[in-house]
This record gives sequence, structure tokens and C-alpha cells, in this order.
Amino acid sequence: MGMKPMSAQDQNQIELDVAVGRRLRDLRMAAGLTQADLAHYLQGTVHQIERYERGKARIGVDRLSDLAERFNVSILVFFEGVDAIVEPAACPASDWLRDLKAPPPPREARIRKVVNAIMQRAVGRRAD
Repeated sequence: MGMKPMSAQDQNQIELDVAVGRRLRDLRMAAGLTQADLAHYLQGTVHQIERYERGKARIGVDRLSDLAERFNVSILVFFEGVDAIVEPAACPASDWLRDLKAPPPPREARIRKVVNAIMQRAVGRRAD
């Protein structure tokens, strides 16, 4: 049995993983860290860091957050230039990335949302 051809979505995911891995390698090297240093920080293995940097393993959101904190950068740094690689309609992660890039709602809107949620809970309790 032959292998089935790779879909455009799968190819985009691979290219995304490779781009994020390259960015991780660049940040690590700029910080003067070894793969062993980074593995120790993440409580992982050098092999896992190698796989991340080569795009052979996808870096989860929690790990990306830890890495961004370690390098004192925004998590978005890992995705710089990715728009040119990933077609938005072809990659499910692109929705998450688009939302992440969107500016946060104004402070007043966030406060209004919280107050509305509190009011709805209070009204719901009185009806019981």
C-alpha cells in the first residue's frame, strides 16, 4: 500500500512547525543557551528540543508560553512571518493565530462584560 498524498492543510502545518522551530533556535542561540539549557528549563530532553527546532514536533501552547516567558518576548514572536507561509483557510491554527493577533477589547468593554456576567448570576440566584 502506498502513502496517501499530503493535503495542503498538512503541508501548511509542517511549514508552520518548521517556522516556529527556527524562531525557537534563533532565540535560543541569541540568548547564548544550549539545547541542554533549554531542555532543563522546560524539564524536557535535548532530543525534544532538537525535534522542536527542526519542526519535527509541534510545540504546544503551554510550552510556547513558557518559552516566550524565558526569552522575555511575546508569544507572537514565534509566529512572525508565518502569514506568508500559512494560508488562513488551509490551517485550523490560523483562526487561533488571527484571534491572538487581534487587539484586545477596550478596557471599558471588558469591564462591562464582567459586570454583565455578575448581574446575570445575581438575577439568576434571585429567581431560584
